[in-house]
Order: sequence, then C-alpha cells, then structure tokens
Amino acid sequence: MDNRLIKFTKWLLDIMFYVGAVLTVMIPWLFRIFGRYMETFRKYYVAQCLVYMISGVLCLKIVYELRKMFRTILDGDAFVEANARSLKLMSKCSFFYIGAVCGETATVAYTGYGGDTYRVCHCGLVQHYPVSGIREGGSVQTRE
Repeated sequence: MDNRLIKFTKWLLDIMFYVGAVLTVMIPWLFRIFGRYMETFRKYYVAQCLVYMISGVLCLKIVYELRKMFRTILDGDAFVEANARSLKLMSKCSFFYIGAVCGETATVAYTGYGGDTYRVCHCGLVQHYPVSGIREGGSVQTRE
C-alpha cells in the first residue's frame, strides 16, 4: 500500500478541518460584509447564519471522524471498532444535514400566470420544467 497517498489525504483532511473551523466561526462576520453588497444577506442574515453554521459544524464533525479513521490507517490497523462507530456517526450527521438543514424535501408549484412551467424547489434550487397542461385530477403532463 502506498503510504504517500494516505499521508497526503490525511494532510488534506487536516487542512480542511482547520480552515473549515476558522470559516465556520467567521460566518457571522463574513455575512455582515456580504450584506453590504447583496440584499439577501441583509434580509435573511440570522437564518443564513444559522443554516451555514449548523452545516459547518456537521461538516467539521464528518471531517474530524475521517481524520480519526486515517490515523488508524496510518497506525496500520484500519479494521477497528472505532472506525465502524465513526462511519455510523458520519451517516447520522449527513442524514441530519439533508433532512434538517436543507429544509424541505421537494416543494412543487405550478405557475398559471401565462408561463406554462412546473417548478421543483429543493434546497433553495429551482428547476423549471415545461408542461403542456393539467390533466383531470390535477396531474401535470410534461412536454417532451
């Protein structure tokens, strides 16, 4: 096994952890600065700070667990019970992030004001799908 690749990955995880910790702590200050130039950062300052700080902490926890796992790999014993616990904890952190921080699972809205579009909103992203009309029973038929 090539130890250089493992050491490089461990070093990269260390950098990600420390830079991520600094950025997570600086989020309120950075969003104040961004708020000078963008209205959404002024309007939703508290909500955005909460969402990004919670996601930052969860990401830091995942990177921390990965660092612990790579430490055991460098020690020569990758198959330990602690690594299995780390994997379970990382999956819980990612599940919580997807479910709680991203908010909605998928919000669907049909715009009937002249533009025949079908919008699917997920985690703040909006995708537009053209539709040919609404069928009986309220279902939407998409154009191909």
